[in-house]
Order: sequence, then structure tokens, then C-alpha cells
Amino acid sequence: MSDRIVFPGNPWPTGHAVEDLAWLGRLDPAGRLWFDLHIKSAEYYAEDPTYWDDDSDSEDDWNSKIVWGNYHACTISSTYWGHRGFVAATDAEPLALDTLAGRTFHVDRDPDRPDAVPDGVADEDIEDDDAAFGIYLLGHDAVGDHQIRFGARQGRTVFALDWQGRIALRYANSMAPFQYTFQATIGAVALDHVAVPSSLDDGAAEALLRRVLVDAAMFDLTGAGDRRRFVAR
Repeated sequence: MSDRIVFPGNPWPTGHAVEDLAWLGRLDPAGRLWFDLHIKSAEYYAEDPTYWDDDSDSEDDWNSKIVWGNYHACTISSTYWGHRGFVAATDAEPLALDTLAGRTFHVDRDPDRPDAVPDGVADEDIEDDDAAFGIYLLGHDAVGDHQIRFGARQGRTVFALDWQGRIALRYANSMAPFQYTFQATIGAVALDHVAVPSSLDDGAAEALLRRVLVDAAMFDLTGAGDRRRFVAR
């Protein structure tokens, strides 16, 4: 089965093909390994070229083919708009890739108060980029309550992926609730690289990777300056 993303209740119950997909890692000097994900659907109507002929009596935007068609395709990403992604490992809890299959990361459990927002911050002071991921769906909406489950391991850094979460149509209504959902089913995605921040020299970066990733020995440091990254050999 091809990779798909489904928005239950929208006009296309079988969902949409995935056109672009990336899984990236990055280190930070605080001793953490972060994961980033980026997914883009094909055009909503790619498998329904006469979609404009069938839009009778749609009750709301979520049910309207014409409305979906106006926005063309969906992107959910922690990289495209500079969102924060999620922590996959720390000094205290390093990650072993052979334990990743079957593991679920629950990110931004309360989508109205993302994990990055400290206690005591007023609701009006919460920024869009506090969220782990941004979304463009029917405009720039909001997304949270992610359950990101890595499936069967298919290569040294290749895994199946099941990613689901909740959506609020905030582009049209800044107070809209998180009443809709998505689910992306990916047969195989590879960890492309682990980026190194400029504040770490090569030796410090290699030492940090060993502390947060049990499998650090399978990665080589490549590139220079701000483009340094660990890549699986």
C-alpha cells in the first residue's frame, strides 16, 4: 500500500497520497536529541479530477470539496515554519534504534498548551511556534495531540511510521477547537541525518551523540561549519 494521509470525515475517505516526507534529527547543547518530521500530501483532488462537480449541500468547510480544493494540499512539519519538533533522547535516557520499533511518542498532549509552554504562561502569550508542528490544511491551521509511532524496522535507520493527531481550523477561527483528526501511514522512512549546532565543535558533537544515541558508532560526521551532520554509513 502506498503511503497515505487521511483526514476522517473530509470528502475523500481513502485519503491522499504522500508526496514529500522527511525524518531528521538534531542535537542541542543541552544534551538532547530532537526528531523533526515533515510530510506533504499530494493535491487533495489529485485522484478526483472532477471534484468541482460534486459539492452539493456541504454543511461546513470540512465537508466541502470546493473549500479543500482552494487550499490544494496539506503540509505538517516541524521544519518548514521553524517549529520545535520533539525530544527523542537525552543524556539521562539515551535512544537505542533497536528499541524504536513499536515505540510511541505522545507530543503536545494538550494542543492548546504545547509541551514547550511553561507553567504560569497566560493563554494569550502562547505563540504558534511553541507547538511541535505547524500545519497548512485549509489555510494555516493548528495541530497537536500527536501520537507518533515507529513501526517495523526495515533497515539500519529505516522504520514504518504511523502518525496521528488533532486539528483545529484556526485559519478561519482563532478559537476553533481541536475537533478534527489526521492519520498518516508510512511504509518506510529513513532517518536522513542528525544535524550539529554551530555551538558544538566536532569533538563535543561526537561525544554528545554517544551519550544520547546508543548506535552512535554507525554514524559519521560530515560537512563543515553550519552544515555538519551525522549520517549513517
